[in-house]
Amino acid sequence: MPEEPIRGPSPEVMRLRRELSAAREHAAQQEVRLAEAEIAYRATNDGAAEGMREIELADRTQRRRLLRWQVAAEQVSSDEYRQQEHAGGARQGPVRGLPAGDNEALTPLLIGHHICGWERTHPVTGKQQVGLLQLTADGKRERRHTTNTLAHRCESVADVVALFATAHPDRLVEFAGAKLAAELAAVCR
Repeated sequence: MPEEPIRGPSPEVMRLRRELSAAREHAAQQEVRLAEAEIAYRATNDGAAEGMREIELADRTQRRRLLRWQVAAEQVSSDEYRQQEHAGGARQGPVRGLPAGDNEALTPLLIGHHICGWERTHPVTGKQQVGLLQLTADGKRERRHTTNTLAHRCESVADVVALFATAHPDRLVEFAGAKLAAELAAVCR
């Protein structure tokens, strides 16, 4: 019995291979664009704050990708600071998103009410700007920022809330509303 000649892939299979290759290329380009956009946004105050919260809430697989973006964004922010400083002086340092902190009573309130924070420390003056961001249920964003006047640095959102609760209680009420501000202030003490 004669053997059948080996044939190459059918025209249909070849077409599908080309489509798959084109789709993979398009997906790779979109992934690069997404990463660039994520990094650019995370180099802003809002983006750094939201990004850190996203990292805190992410599963192990997501966390790696988010950490890469956050580190890259901090580098972008540092580069921007250096450019501003070279061009005549920067008013504030590079941005860094802050973790919620280890206050077991405060952290659930921060996460539950979508409150996150950022800081910028000027490398020369040491002056620390800190801010809070709340993403409200209706899609609005509440923001407050101030200069840290305390003897210690704010290293977490809990520290920033404590700063507002002690140094600017009226601004904490404006930011979070009277009821939530009272809850936040009570657990900071």
